[in-house]
Amino acid sequence: VDFDLKPLDTVDCTFTNTLQTGAIEITKTRKHAADGPGDHPHTGVEFTVDGTTVTTDANGEACVDGLIFGDYNVTETVPTGYVADGNTTKTVTVDNTASCDDDPYGGETVSFGNTPLTDLTVSVDSQVDGGTASTIECVDEADETVASGSTGANGDGSASATNLEPGTYTCTVVIDP
Repeated sequence: VDFDLKPLDTVDCTFTNTLQTGAIEITKTRKHAADGPGDHPHTGVEFTVDGTTVTTDANGEACVDGLIFGDYNVTETVPTGYVADGNTTKTVTVDNTASCDDDPYGGETVSFGNTPLTDLTVSVDSQVDGGTASTIECVDEADETVASGSTGANGDGSASATNLEPGTYTCTVVIDP
């Protein structure tokens, strides 16, 4: 601001320095067989940004605004029954003036994805108590054992694995008389 002053002139100046703030829009997707192939919005997932917790809506979106320019960690609370498709905490740099209500939205964005998990159980039940003895071994695509077991004295038994990611699992059951 420039202005001319003469001797004994008095000028009152008021300066307003408005703090610029931004926003982070979070998009959450999941794979879900019943919804078809590909990624689908994931509702009800919690994220924490700078001590504020938000929950995704029906479109799989949540937003946090009023953030002073700088770096923020966005942390997902992975829902039970899912595994994160990458990091559960991502750092976002806020350097655009924005609000969650802006249309069009011009702030920062970050996305997260999850994949559902499955539990596996293979069981044997000898029809004649103690008549057969069995072993069970299940391996993943890398030929690593994920479940194994054998029958007890009565010929009954099972092998279980929990929290398996989608993939191919091969179970071999050997039944001996």
